[in-house]
Amino acid sequence: MNSWSLHITASVPIAGETWPFVTIPQFAWQGKDALEKTGARILSICPIVSSETRAEWEQYSVKNQEWISDASANYNASLLNISTFIFRPVYPPLEATEPLYEDKYLPIWQTVPIKENQIMVNFDVFNYTVVPKVFESMMSSKAPVLSETINAMPDSYGPPESFLSVPIFESLQPTSRIVGVILAMMPWERYFANLIPQGTPPMVAVVSNPCTESFSYRIEGPSAIFMGIGDLHDATFDSLEASADVAVVRSVQGCENTIYIYPTQAFQDTCTTNLPMLYTICALCLFILTAGSFYLYDSTIRRRHKKIIKAATLSNALVSSLFPENVRSRIISEESQRQRSDSPDKPTMGTRQTSVTSMVEIPKGSKPIA
Repeated sequence: MNSWSLHITASVPIAGETWPFVTIPQFAWQGKDALEKTGARILSICPIVSSETRAEWEQYSVKNQEWISDASANYNASLLNISTFIFRPVYPPLEATEPLYEDKYLPIWQTVPIKENQIMVNFDVFNYTVVPKVFESMMSSKAPVLSETINAMPDSYGPPESFLSVPIFESLQPTSRIVGVILAMMPWERYFANLIPQGTPPMVAVVSNPCTESFSYRIEGPSAIFMGIGDLHDATFDSLEASADVAVVRSVQGCENTIYIYPTQAFQDTCTTNLPMLYTICALCLFILTAGSFYLYDSTIRRRHKKIIKAATLSNALVSSLFPENVRSRIISEESQRQRSDSPDKPTMGTRQTSVTSMVEIPKGSKPIA
């Protein structure tokens, strides 16, 4: 919108025109391109007409309405004669007797789409209560300003919209005065459209403004659906609130818009998974399996040791009952010496097992017992 405003500012002196008596050539094509890029519902060029230039402007608008014929052909609209005077309200059109804002009028001049909007030509938009405030903010800041929300009332006739007021300057000089306005009717759904990719779970956006009622949109992928007036999000998700001020353009002072984003139950369902529980169960089963394996191994070793100890105890008891103690000591000593002499590098077996063997098989060459 700013670039279009600068283009208009630069092209007017070339055409030899002066404000407010300006008609933009090929406006229908320029306006159509601006509509597609901005998503606005209506775009209008509104020159600032003073009380002194009002009569001359009304004559100029009637004489230079051929642009409506060209624009109507593009939209297959029937041609109607425009109002010969600046008027308000629309139904029925009554002549504006005096300015509503200082000594200025802000009549709609060239507008797109022209179909169904021909009757709005020369309508003084200061008749809208929100326009004087947005106009004043634009004049002081010399920058585009977004108005407070309109249609955001329980008895409104459509989804919420706001006026976007973009200044048109007399020249490209930094100190140039504002001579006109590009007034765009911006649906709020435009701000939420194409923000997130297709397939993203739905979320709820609540727009809060201290000057009007809050309203809610359901964002489903690239589309935004108007839910209604008021804060309509699920209170269950209050703790997951995310907020941000609308910083795309300047707002009217005291009527700044804040957007609150909340998830929905469908969004939560897509983020809820049983994988953590499954991983926990798998880890617990692995722990139990490992602990069971160690327990089985330990039990097997314990049983084996008990059998060996029992057999050794029985053997020793048998030998003790057959041989005196001095005889047993001599046999064990001789068997130990023989094993060391036969296998000096081979580790000897346990004392109990060796004694058992030696008690059963008396080595050759041993001395008589008696």
